[in-house]
Amino acid sequence: MKSLTVDAGETWALQSYVKYDGFFSTPTNAFLIRGKEPILVDTSYSFAAEDFLSTLGQLVDIASIRWIVVTHDDAEHIGNLGRLLELAPEAKVLTPFIGYGKLCDTAQNVPLARVHCIGPGESLTLADRTLSFLRPPLFDSSATIGVLDKKTGHLFSSDCFGTIVPLSYSPVADDVNVLPEAVFFQLMGDFNKVNSAWVHLVDRAMFQGILNDMSGMAPSWIFSTHAMPIPGEKWRGMLATFAGLPDSAPFQAPNQDVLNAMRAAGLPLPR
Repeated sequence: MKSLTVDAGETWALQSYVKYDGFFSTPTNAFLIRGKEPILVDTSYSFAAEDFLSTLGQLVDIASIRWIVVTHDDAEHIGNLGRLLELAPEAKVLTPFIGYGKLCDTAQNVPLARVHCIGPGESLTLADRTLSFLRPPLFDSSATIGVLDKKTGHLFSSDCFGTIVPLSYSPVADDVNVLPEAVFFQLMGDFNKVNSAWVHLVDRAMFQGILNDMSGMAPSWIFSTHAMPIPGEKWRGMLATFAGLPDSAPFQAPNQDVLNAMRAAGLPLPR
């Protein structure tokens, strides 16, 4: 697991990835804000527990973490939540009430006393910053929240704005500029219409209105669970890419016959 900072050590990405053999990789990140009240955004996969906790422990005294944002309840977001609540006894989970309900429906079984329920449209003022919570324009869980750190202008967008990364590129690069811009916008669009397949069903005018409302946000950096750090200069291009998704061709996954044909053609797919 790799750690990197974009602002001299206040905000950190804890980067890992999942490789889909023969196809592509997808970044899988958690994030740390090292303020007066340290904040962790998501908790990585449980199968990466030792690597994740070791990397996190090099950046902050884990016992000092005060807040853990759970952007939603998928495995890569909550994998180490239980252990962290033991290691950081003063920490509270920030998630909407429906997020708390979904955590109760998993092995985490987080007690309500360790949760501060907060949802889109609400803010929380801490010792040295204010966090504003929002619903990202695309998501795959009804519990999803994003977070804007008003001090730094950093947007933590959960899965939204994630990207597929070709195997010829590193999924743990310093930022998405490792990819040509047109390639990034294309692959970012592909990832998001797979992750939020309902985008093809939306009311176009309503969806465009949501994107228009977000266009003035102008975050300095965008931190997606599933992308390398994204410089804010790409914000309008990403929203423009999203605007075209409802009318784009839906993703068609290969079935077993296609995979067999790809192997027969000599492509290096695992057997």
